[in-house]
Amino acid sequence: MSAHAIPRCPHFGVCGGCQHQDIAYDEQLSLKCSRLAQLLHDADLEIPEIVVHATEPYEYRNRIRLRVARADGVLRVGYNRAGSTEFLPVSTCPIAAPILWQTAEALLAASRTNASAEKCLAAASHVELFCSDDLARAQLTLLYEPRSAPPKNAFA
Repeated sequence: MSAHAIPRCPHFGVCGGCQHQDIAYDEQLSLKCSRLAQLLHDADLEIPEIVVHATEPYEYRNRIRLRVARADGVLRVGYNRAGSTEFLPVSTCPIAAPILWQTAEALLAASRTNASAEKCLAAASHVELFCSDDLARAQLTLLYEPRSAPPKNAFA
């Protein structure tokens, strides 16, 4: 029987991003390791022993890719709802390194106070955020569908 945990994320169960926050962290690691081993076995790949390199259960992810869309008339970032492609605006992402979520919030704030920034973000389909290995610096990339280009001089 699995040891239960209380998910820190207010979007857990609705968001399609995380599936195991309700399981004790050591059991999450064991489950993910056994699933990986099964996938590799099913693919007939010879693999060495899987060694788990665990970190903290929260604030560890150094890359996130968020969708950008309007919700209630306001630009928001989010993920897909669990089991669908429907946009789910989120207010936080506890597994993301704090600097990534702070950067997403700063981008949204800029879009609310600067018309050019709002047009640029509104044209984007996704925002991809990476951080340095020391979790101190972030890189932001706006991604656009081929049919929608960002406005010229959007951040000028």
